[in-house]
Amino acid sequence: MQESRTFLLSSSLSDVPLSAGNVQHESIKSAEHYAVHPEMKKLVEQALEQNPYVDHTRITTMVLGNRIVLHGKVKSWFQKEEAYRVAQLISGNMHIVNDIVISYAI
Repeated sequence: MQESRTFLLSSSLSDVPLSAGNVQHESIKSAEHYAVHPEMKKLVEQALEQNPYVDHTRITTMVLGNRIVLHGKVKSWFQKEEAYRVAQLISGNMHIVNDIVISYAI
């Protein structure tokens, strides 16, 4: 009997396990689960824009299913955490993926 191991591709695809050897998509969610929510994206972007401590021009926002992904570059750890906090306040119980990078050279 062959042992099956599960690997995850990344945090953004954690709902899609792949088994070693044969690729099996055992728990692929429906298209609705991965649907883009433009109204939530707009709310988060507006909240980031209104926050005086975050350089919102360097942050992009993507909403897929129950996840909000923040991506971009900011000048400090404080700005990264503040962007996360703002998204968390707007999102309610959605999962926030903070892929913002700190770059002191901007």
